[in-house]
Amino acid sequence: MKTRFLLPAKYKLWGWMIFIPFSIMGLFALLQNFEVQALDVEIPSLFQTDFIFDQKAKESGSTFHMISDNLTNEILGVMILLGCVLLTFSKEKDEDEFIAQKRLESLLWATFVNSILMFLCLILFYSFSFLNVMIFNLYSVFVLFIIHFNLGLRKGKRQLG
Repeated sequence: MKTRFLLPAKYKLWGWMIFIPFSIMGLFALLQNFEVQALDVEIPSLFQTDFIFDQKAKESGSTFHMISDNLTNEILGVMILLGCVLLTFSKEKDEDEFIAQKRLESLLWATFVNSILMFLCLILFYSFSFLNVMIFNLYSVFVLFIIHFNLGLRKGKRQLG
């Protein structure tokens, strides 16, 4: 079966090797407010201030600034997202119609469950707690898809074999 927009199967292993350790480090960094001091750098920022209400930014016509920041969270976030993308968009070794159907079902299920979770979070979380919820929401569709897809494949293979 010809599949479009999927990566070769070998990237699934890379996805697991990236996703698992960086997810653990990301949870630790988030829960313990941990940052690697060596990653304190000056970086360009497109919107460092509130452009709409900042009179200086309006007058200068520029929102670009150099800021001091620690890149721990950004590096962890990018690596977790990379792992999720590799896991989600990598082919299986034997890609067939059954797997394509499971892939579609898992995507629909993950999107539906994520929408319900976001609805509940919009009602139940506020302020900085909501910011943490939005951080998890960046990855939740991917993680829900990965769980549902792999459990569905395992269940389907057990029923066939």
